[in-house]
Amino acid sequence: MSKIRRGDDGGFSLLEVVVAMTVFTVMATVSLGILLRTTDAARGNIERTQATSLATRQIEAVRSQDALTIQDGKTVTTSTVSGTTYTITQSANYVATDADASICSGSSSTLAYKLVTVSVAWPNMGTIKPVRADTLMAVGVGDEGLDATKGTLAVRVAGVADRSIADVTVRLTPGNLTRVTGDDGCAVFTGLTPGGYTATTSADGYVSSLNTPVSTSASLGAAAGEVRRGPLLLDQARTLNVTTDALAGAVYPTGLPLRIGNRYKAEFTVPTCGTVVTDACTTGLPGTLRSLFPENYTVKVGTCVETAASQASIDIAPASAEGTTVTVPVASVRVDVKRGTASQAGRVVTFRNTRTGCTAETYTGTTGATGVTVVLPYGSWTVSTPNGTTTPTQTLSASNKTPTVTLTVTS
Repeated sequence: MSKIRRGDDGGFSLLEVVVAMTVFTVMATVSLGILLRTTDAARGNIERTQATSLATRQIEAVRSQDALTIQDGKTVTTSTVSGTTYTITQSANYVATDADASICSGSSSTLAYKLVTVSVAWPNMGTIKPVRADTLMAVGVGDEGLDATKGTLAVRVAGVADRSIADVTVRLTPGNLTRVTGDDGCAVFTGLTPGGYTATTSADGYVSSLNTPVSTSASLGAAAGEVRRGPLLLDQARTLNVTTDALAGAVYPTGLPLRIGNRYKAEFTVPTCGTVVTDACTTGLPGTLRSLFPENYTVKVGTCVETAASQASIDIAPASAEGTTVTVPVASVRVDVKRGTASQAGRVVTFRNTRTGCTAETYTGTTGATGVTVVLPYGSWTVSTPNGTTTPTQTLSASNKTPTVTLTVTS
């Protein structure tokens, strides 16, 4: 018996306990992962089923209405079911007889249908796509349809590369009518009294092709029984940093203008930005241009329009061009005022543009102990100082960017 008691029943060793715990942990982790995935899948199926129900309910509500009473454009509502908030987006757009989408993409003068699309989304969808439902409703003419004595205007909001701009409000006057653009950028106004109308649109962070916060399309004409179309250009505003290739330490004279232009707006002098930025403006030179429509620009220093102007071109249409920098070529004129052989500090030096056909430009700089270097646009200039000599005309260009001028004074 003593041998039996001294036998093999010594319990589990420490190694066996560690192995058992490791196996248990692995199996528990795997089981928990499977359980969580199963739970997520079940919850996703429940949410998708509920979204489908909401979409179906919305479409049925639409089908119970007359086509003309359905609100045009895009509307967004929410519905909370079992703790989940669903976003219901409805887009209602007219379809012409020659198009299978928005009236803005066709050329027909006949409205045939109204296409209503309902999309339902919810939080944390992951890779699940929103539930979508569509219905196409006939639009007639007469007592239960469109008034044949009225007209229709289809206004499309687009940006660069003809990109449709969705979810912006288009306002039509007179009448103060509004529509929100759908994914096609289209806003359709029906039942219009024949005559002239103006369409406008705006959105935070967007500008028109004229670098203004509001895009306007005037002189739109509605005609009885016809569909007429008009564009509105609007896109996200860009900023552009502007610098020059002036010598280090060169002084930019007060009033030196910065000018820009593109195919939509002729060259103009950019005003200095105020507290509230609306139209295109600049923080200075060197500095930043703000509220620019994504386009190809000519950026110029000075007012003179000449063959070898101080200007550069840059395309800021691509999104990657936001905040990029353009360098404008300029001259850096070094002026030293001397009395005898001694340099004179505190002397005011005046630069005047003498080129024929240019807007008169006059800039000044004040000398230091060893003179002053002033930034000037390319062009033809005289340099002078009181009680001193006036230099012959200095022609500043790419080949004469850093001339040195010495003026002699008598007192």
